Amino acid sequence: MKESEKAKELVEKFYTNMENTTELYQSEYKLLAKQCAFICVEEILFSTEHLLAYKRPERFSATYWKNVKTEIEKL
Repeated sequence: MKESEKAKELVEKFYTNMENTTELYQSEYKLLAKQCAFICVEEILFSTEHLLAYKRPERFSATYWKNVKTEIEKL
């Protein structure tokens, strides 16, 4: 999955879960969903830092998740 697709997927997951839980404007939902997705990627990077030296699928690489973060910021 491309980084931009993963970014959209993460934001959409948070967005749909938040939409009915609080009374916010739609733009606020989107901002909160992006913040949650960004935190999620930060946690993935932090928790897998020790694995970065090993060969693994692309979605576990630091570069992939850093690019996902960049794509989240663009949304």
